[in-house]
Amino acid sequence: SGTSQTLIVYLNVDSLSIIGISEVLPIDGQGVRTSLGSVPLLADRANNLLTRYKYGAAIVELSCNWEAGVQIEAGDIIALQDNDQLQITNFDTGDRNLGTQLFEVVNRSLDIKQARCQLQLIAGIGLSITDRYGVVSPSSIIVSGDPSALIIQDSFGAQYPGNEMQKWINFAGQPIILHDYYYSTVYNTTIVGFDPANNYRMLISGFGSGPAPTSYAGLVIDIPSYPQTTSKLTQSMYKAIFAYYSPRVFIVTGISETQFTVSLSDASKFFVGSIIRVASTDYSVFSGTTEFKVQSIVGTTITLTTALPFIPSAGYMVLGIGMPDLTGAFRLI
Repeated sequence: SGTSQTLIVYLNVDSLSIIGISEVLPIDGQGVRTSLGSVPLLADRANNLLTRYKYGAAIVELSCNWEAGVQIEAGDIIALQDNDQLQITNFDTGDRNLGTQLFEVVNRSLDIKQARCQLQLIAGIGLSITDRYGVVSPSSIIVSGDPSALIIQDSFGAQYPGNEMQKWINFAGQPIILHDYYYSTVYNTTIVGFDPANNYRMLISGFGSGPAPTSYAGLVIDIPSYPQTTSKLTQSMYKAIFAYYSPRVFIVTGISETQFTVSLSDASKFFVGSIIRVASTDYSVFSGTTEFKVQSIVGTTITLTTALPFIPSAGYMVLGIGMPDLTGAFRLI
């Protein structure tokens, strides 16, 4: 008949409770047939929009040099770093210290005459508590070295054959660790840059007050573990790009579908608002993909806002707790 028979409304309750204002975003369309399985597709698109805009999506406009800007296209995801120099507002903290956050490039214009590029960026990329993603971090094997420089080689599949430097060049100024294959010895240092005459010679800042390796050959360069501080700005570059394992905790006792206890040391790993999953060790029992949010932590008792489909037993695992800086766990795609 040409007339829509069904109306589906999507509302984000968290956004409504925080902002307190109900606003309608009308999107005109021709309509779709429910018989063709369109409802899940509509739900997916609506959830993508709500995830992006439910807490407000900040837009940043900036100018950069030609060398950097010409490599960027609209639709790219980039890491914008501001350690209190650009004075960009961090909407999570209210400070003018953005740290490093991921943005999507929504527009790019080139000024050939001035050799400049104008970028328009939008925030809200993979940083919410429910959908945090990253890629595998780089690693390189050391051939030789000293406290001022490390000679590396093409390593672990050599994504850049003949140019291992490309794995690390964008992380000058960031901390790294050197370790053997079993992590029995670990050394901490910082990347300074690379020798312009040798793209396998990584310049480092020494080892501070810590010990230096007695032998460098065979050690592996990696990024450090996730910081155990509550500051989201610590190692913000690595956090924005690379994925980390979040803590896995074992349940001591199951009280009900919404409550369980953990050990005292594990209780400190939870935080209110964390999204968790619960499973037996062989995954024969699993809470599924439903979001189960932590409502409160009292002593060693964890209370959820939504009931699990079962009462957890002692020894069941709690997964996806989140990180020490009160951000969510990284998810598998």
